[in-house]
Amino acid sequence: MSELELMERETPAFLRHAWEEARTEGAAYEARVDALTYSVLIGREPVHLPNNPPDLRWHISVAGKNYLPTWAHLTQIVHRLRPGVTFCVGIPPKSHWINLHKFTLHAWEIHDDNLTGSWRDQRRGDTPT
Repeated sequence: MSELELMERETPAFLRHAWEEARTEGAAYEARVDALTYSVLIGREPVHLPNNPPDLRWHISVAGKNYLPTWAHLTQIVHRLRPGVTFCVGIPPKSHWINLHKFTLHAWEIHDDNLTGSWRDQRRGDTPT
């Protein structure tokens, strides 16, 4: 796999406004790897149910121009942007989908001690990211 190249770019106005409103942080990047280019958005977003306090979690969106990111590219980008943070690619029931972007994958930070503990116990011994 080729070396990942990340270049920060101007964050779209609609996201700057949303992040300012939520009093959170975010950034936009262009990522290049293996001759493919991706648009990458990263932000800390409040995850909560009504009547519960918000829980800020990292959310990374990776979009190809007319192609879906590969698993290798998605994980390389996520690990570079937030090393050591556990993410998952959510697959909710179709009735819970909130938006569809044909060539975008989303990674969400998770706080699931049982799942991350299980992964840690079953790891294959790679160098930590």
